[in-house]
This record gives sequence, C-alpha cells and structure tokens, in this order.
Amino acid sequence: MTQTQNSSPTLSHPADPEAPQGVLELVLFRTKEGIDRASFERHAEASQQGIADLPGFESRQLWQSPEGTWLDLVRWKDLQSARKAAEIVMTLECCQAFFAGIDPESIQMLHFSGKRQWPAPQPASWADFQGLEFGTFRLQAGVDEAQLLAASQQAVDQVLRHQKGFLAHFLLKGKEQEYVDMALADSQTAAETICGLWGQFPETRKLMDLVQKGSEKLSFYQRIQ
Repeated sequence: MTQTQNSSPTLSHPADPEAPQGVLELVLFRTKEGIDRASFERHAEASQQGIADLPGFESRQLWQSPEGTWLDLVRWKDLQSARKAAEIVMTLECCQAFFAGIDPESIQMLHFSGKRQWPAPQPASWADFQGLEFGTFRLQAGVDEAQLLAASQQAVDQVLRHQKGFLAHFLLKGKEQEYVDMALADSQTAAETICGLWGQFPETRKLMDLVQKGSEKLSFYQRIQ
C-alpha cells in the first residue's frame, strides 16, 4: 500500500449478505528508473512487517504486469481502517525503503466495497454418478499387477480426468485373476463417450495392450436410484 493525494469515494458496507465484506485498496504504481526488481521485492517484504500490524488489516498481495506496472492489493476491515492506515504507514521505518523505490507521479489509489461474489462451482462428487462403465478382463501372460496399476494411474491422470463428465475410476480384483475396470460419470452417455476415446490416446492404448485379447467384457449402466 502507498499514500496518494487521490481522494476515494465514500463507501458503506453492502447490506447484501452474499456480498464480500471489507474494503479492497487497489494501488497502481511504477518503480523509479534504475530500481532493481529483486531489491524492491525485498523492501516490499520488509514493509509487510509493519503493515500487517495496522488495525483492520486482513491481507495483502503484490502483483506486477508484463509492462512493469505494479499492483498493491490490500484488504481492510473497513474504509476507515484503510484511510487511517494511509496516514500511519508513511511514518513506519520498515516501509521507507519500499516507498523510496516508487515513482510518486505514477501512483493511483482506489478503494472498493464488495457488491457481489460468485464462488467457483464445486466439482461433482463421484457419489453423485449417474452413468457407469463396467468392464471385466484378464491380463496378458507375463503382465503383472504392478504394470496394470501404473498404466491405469497414468491413463486416469493424463486422459480420463480431463474428459467432460468423468467423475472417478476404480480397478477391482476378483477370484482367478479376473479384474474389473469401473468408470463413473455424470451420465451414461458421458461414460460411453469417455470409453469410446480409449483408442485415441497413447496412455489409454498402453493400458489396453496389457489386457488379454478376447477376455474383456464391457457394459454400460444408468443409475436409477
């Protein structure tokens, strides 16, 4: 955070309970000519020791654009805390080297109160699956279980988990060396589509090459309860 003569509009906390709380202080600036980036970042780190102790401080992030403009983003409890901090911070010894590296003519300060927030969608749980691929198979002669597990994990990490509708994959082992490949998806159509891609990727083809030809039996199911 830095001090500037720019005035900020009067803000009040939003009444909307879904709005993010607090105030965001956004400060844009450029460093002076000849300022070394590494040393400037060290001075920024040192300044944080004092800023973090100011009343109402919640968090701070420092960003830089490819063009060299810096963004000092600080979250405060309220606008009063942000404005009071702007008065105090210039007197803190730990901040002096940081401020000395900033071009004062480049500083722009703005304060924002939250109006609305949209959390990221939560990924569906595999327990919510609606479609299932169920395949039984045996391994080719000379192939051991360790090879199967390694190839299966690679197929999941590199291919399956990146497919639309995929939720989870399991390998099961039954009697007499029979295995079950089970993939869960958000619909039966998705399960069938994902299975249809197996021949298109090296990782899934490698897994298929471990299977004894003619031993595989594949079925698809739709969840009804």
